[in-house]
Amino acid sequence: ASGKLVKTDLSDSDELARAFIQHLNCERTAGYPEDWTTFKRLLQSNVANGWPPNLALVNAAYSLFEEYGEPLDLMQKATSLFWTIVQGWDTVEKLESLSGVGHCHYGMVGVCATIAQHQLHD
Repeated sequence: ASGKLVKTDLSDSDELARAFIQHLNCERTAGYPEDWTTFKRLLQSNVANGWPPNLALVNAAYSLFEEYGEPLDLMQKATSLFWTIVQGWDTVEKLESLSGVGHCHYGMVGVCATIAQHQLHD
């Protein structure tokens, strides 16, 4: 697996799509902190193995939640923003407002799911 959430084999001329993909994948080139990439790799590996309880993964999730855990309104705004961009109603540049505060939308959803899943096994 490439570790990418979305297809990345685009033509070099499609910079707008490339920028959107970088934001979807929370890549450092789009301004996201490296800890999101580390968490993504841990989560993907864990899920590929059946998503068993994993202390390193849940510790990474709690760490990210403590660092970037936002109020519910930011999660709702981020969800709406991604939807409007996917529909073509808004521009990819608006995503910079999320990376500037370290918010990785799919990552935060993964963090919350990981914490909830591990609490079920306590």
